[in-house]
Amino acid sequence: MTERPGEAHAGSLDVVADQLAVVAEQLPDALGDRPLGAFTQFVVAGLRDAMAETAAAITVAVSTSDALSAALRRGDAAPGGQAVDGPPTELTALVAVAEAVRQKTWLADAVGADHVLPGTAVPLSGMDVAGLGWLTPFVSFLAEPLNQLRGNPAPVTEAALEFERAAADVAAAAATYRRATAHPHSGFADGLTVLAGSGTVLADALTGAADAAARVVRAVTWIVAEAVAAIVPIMVEAIARASATLGQSVAAAIPRCVAIAVTAGERTADRLTALLASGQDLLELVGAAMAVTRTARQAFEEIGSMP
Repeated sequence: MTERPGEAHAGSLDVVADQLAVVAEQLPDALGDRPLGAFTQFVVAGLRDAMAETAAAITVAVSTSDALSAALRRGDAAPGGQAVDGPPTELTALVAVAEAVRQKTWLADAVGADHVLPGTAVPLSGMDVAGLGWLTPFVSFLAEPLNQLRGNPAPVTEAALEFERAAADVAAAAATYRRATAHPHSGFADGLTVLAGSGTVLADALTGAADAAARVVRAVTWIVAEAVAAIVPIMVEAIARASATLGQSVAAAIPRCVAIAVTAGERTADRLTALLASGQDLLELVGAAMAVTRTARQAFEEIGSMP
């Protein structure tokens, strides 16, 4: 039996639609409650919106693939399937954004060097260990940044893996379509490549955001631990001299200890400011990627609506 014209092309679109449908179904749509802590919740919210936007664009691509397949089986020309001279300029821009996200050009230098966590994740507990729990209220403000930074990053890292897989699967779907049509570039295939690129941007952005938040947690933990390590011997010595000085040594040591804690707080504030600026810069890059994604979605919608 002679295959009807366009049947092979339509069949390839059916395969692409199936591949994309699986991707859309498996993409996560949530990141949990404050997974990177309260301080960086605005970053998580922005990334969650980008995740939803990318997933929606992939769903539109499924519908477009079905529409193209139906058009071919009717014997119509497949809009968006024709060859074009080269990749769209938006795709070139997306590649640049993806590289910036991957290279972490958005991460401020003031975030500081990375650290290995000290022996305890609650450094102020060293005051209690040294028998100085009564002094903790004077420097308790050092604990608040850590309370604001801590979260459960597992949903973020898991989402990053899912979008990395999705990017690879969408790229494979684009390759399937290109092989079937023998066109290196077409409106539909290039749109799929944009979606694959968006998935990569999101995967790297999610991973980068989680890494940056964890890095600041470690840095702040070290800062507080260093402050505690400086405070304890000062106060221990002051207590040892308390009888001889009628308590004046302790009274004089308290302002010294608070001053050490204030300096540590200022160093912590610098890290938080850098993390805030880094998060804003990351979201700007993700926003640029989403602008390209919206362009691709619009193109899919136009292709799918053509008679």
